[in-house]
Amino acid sequence: MEVYAVVSDPQARRGVRRLVREIEDDVRRCVLVESAGAVAGTPDVVLTAGQPAAVMRALGSRHPAVAVVPGTATVSARVALRAGVRSVVSYSADADEMRIAVGVARAGGGYLSRELSARLRAESAAGASLGRRESETLALIAHGFTHAQAARRLGVSEATVNSYVNRIRAKLDAGNKADLTRHFLAGAGVLPA
Repeated sequence: MEVYAVVSDPQARRGVRRLVREIEDDVRRCVLVESAGAVAGTPDVVLTAGQPAAVMRALGSRHPAVAVVPGTATVSARVALRAGVRSVVSYSADADEMRIAVGVARAGGGYLSRELSARLRAESAAGASLGRRESETLALIAHGFTHAQAARRLGVSEATVNSYVNRIRAKLDAGNKADLTRHFLAGAGVLPA
């Protein structure tokens, strides 16, 4: 796997190097660069640390991206997720968690580290709660099911799933499927049987 790491801060660079070294068996080539413009070709994954939202948005729109943020930086995690970065981990992530985050981002999914997920969940504890069918629908959508597939799985019409999704978006203030997936991951939900 080829990885580009866009990191301008020297201290953040050391942290990203450590994380990449921990998963080096999976990484064929890692290139550390200071700007998004230096990312060449089509790397399998782009890691980013300490970059503004516009840079993360540009990277996330072109490549599977993983943002690395301080473990207490829920604001940075939220900015990264809103910018379209697929996975967000903290500098304290272990090798297993880093492998998961990179693998999920590379496969087109989203991952939020356990540490950041717990912090964001605690911050959002006052948020709106979902009904049982809304929760089931959210889980299916977050796992990549289309509305039609979710409807078949739930035994309801596609119009009903559309209605559930509209209510979920309103309750969670989510604009798209990526936002819904991030909410699902932050809630550490599971796929319904």
